[in-house]
Amino acid sequence: MQETGSKNVISVQVSPRGILINTESAGHSSEWMDAGSVFTAQALRQSYDSAVVSSFTPAVTLIPSDFHIKGNERSLLSSVAAVADGDSVFSEPLPEFGAVLLWAPGPEAPLAGAVAQTLRLAGCNNVRTVPEVFRLLGFLPGIPKYNKVLCSYDGNTLCLVIAEGKSLRLCSTFRAGAFTTAEYWIFNAVKSLQLNMEMTDVFFATPLSSEDEISLCSYFRSVEIIY
Repeated sequence: MQETGSKNVISVQVSPRGILINTESAGHSSEWMDAGSVFTAQALRQSYDSAVVSSFTPAVTLIPSDFHIKGNERSLLSSVAAVADGDSVFSEPLPEFGAVLLWAPGPEAPLAGAVAQTLRLAGCNNVRTVPEVFRLLGFLPGIPKYNKVLCSYDGNTLCLVIAEGKSLRLCSTFRAGAFTTAEYWIFNAVKSLQLNMEMTDVFFATPLSSEDEISLCSYFRSVEIIY
């Protein structure tokens, strides 16, 4: 999950759109940066105590820990997501939820690898590569709100985590080529879980335009940006 013991940390979100850099001191990048920025971004050439490189891969699923049989990860993930023959399948235990997250790298895997290698060369010995939904799950303990919706959106994939109190209700990704489609998936998920929108808070881990933020504020109690 998120590294909270040190303030000298960086997280880099990677998607086919490019990269978004987040640090404790600066927060979000001003905007998504193209893939070539991995060779020029000054923030990637500083030394950090820890780093998280997260990707917007859609090949991800959460299963109960009791269903996890070591060596059977590919079969389980392939039943709900497209996994190519050459793709590696990874697992991330989530004991606080009694679950295991299974995932396979998406098309941005080479870029994620380049970011991770750049950070290691800069002196960071603790670099983790994870799916973006895993990074979102790491925010949950620090958010005291009862009904909470956590989102990341890169213009093509919506990563969505919903919790009610201490109960994790949803953890998934959705294809969304426009923000209106991302909103549809958020609204649909909240309604299907029978959560009251006016008593639900939304947290975005990617930048929002003022128009998109105003649109969400029309339905939910609050909308906040998290890093």
